[in-house]
Amino acid sequence: MLKRMRAQGNFAEYAPFGLFLLALVELFDAPNIAVHLLGLMLLSGRLLHAWGFSASPPVMNGRVLGMILTLTMILFSALGLCYTVCFRAIVIFLEKSSDRVIFPLAGIRSQA
Repeated sequence: MLKRMRAQGNFAEYAPFGLFLLALVELFDAPNIAVHLLGLMLLSGRLLHAWGFSASPPVMNGRVLGMILTLTMILFSALGLCYTVCFRAIVIFLEKSSDRVIFPLAGIRSQA
């Protein structure tokens, strides 16, 4: 009984955060293949970890591989979101600043 409670607790610790990141990746218009691969990594990672944890005796390879897949999904999602947000911020900044000065060191201004 304690083993099952701990397995459910572990799922409750990682799955909501992974699903939240997956939703953000989808909202930021990531390619469909990226969203599907990240979702597959999360699902297979959680299933492998649960299988390895609940088996008697515990299968450590399943637990380890499950956590590697889960944490890799979280890492890739976070890095992709950070890149996307930073890239979009730079593009917006450059679009707004290009209206004012073309070459700031030469003092050439736009004709708008």
